[in-house]
This record gives sequence, structure tokens and C-alpha cells, in this order.
Amino acid sequence: MEKNNISWKEILAFAVGNGGCNLVWTTVGSYLTLYYTDSVGIAAATIGTLMLLR
Repeated sequence: MEKNNISWKEILAFAVGNGGCNLVWTTVGSYLTLYYTDSVGIAAATIGTLMLLR
């Protein structure tokens, strides 16, 4: 069985990419939560449940 070594450069690249993805996902989720509660008028508990199940 061969052992594949992952370099620190690859680890850092994946970490930065994952961090950027999480930043975008959090921004979109926060905007949608504010939009649904303020503009559409859906209860915050309902929105929280929808995002949990999604």
C-alpha cells in the first residue's frame, strides 16, 4: 500500500478555498434570512427550520 503525502501548500490551498466558500454561503444565508423576515414577513422560526432542513 502506497502512502500519499499531501504538501502544506495543498492543505493551505484547500483551506483557503473552503474558507471562501463558507464566507459566501454565510453571506447569502444571512441576506436571505433578513429578506424573508423583513420583506416577505415569514416568522424567523419558520425560516430557521427551512434552512436547517435544506
